[in-house]
Amino acid sequence: MKHLIIDILLAPILGIITASAILFFVGYTNWHRGTKEKIISWMETKIFRKSFDSKGQAEGLFGVITAQLLAAGLLMIIASIYILTNANY
Repeated sequence: MKHLIIDILLAPILGIITASAILFFVGYTNWHRGTKEKIISWMETKIFRKSFDSKGQAEGLFGVITAQLLAAGLLMIIASIYILTNANY
């Protein structure tokens, strides 16, 4: 029974830690202009290979990736809090 309680508590706590790291990464890359520009420049050269409007495509892909990471992080936090508050020991 003790191992079950540890598992029930450990999974959501690790989920909150992971989600916090994801949200910190998204926040850091979006709010620090130099980091965002470096990532977009890398995507422009490595993924889109300087095609027509590659900067616009790279910015769009960056927005999609960060939005999905943000949604996943928030979902993990919500699920972890739900598990922690509704766990039946």
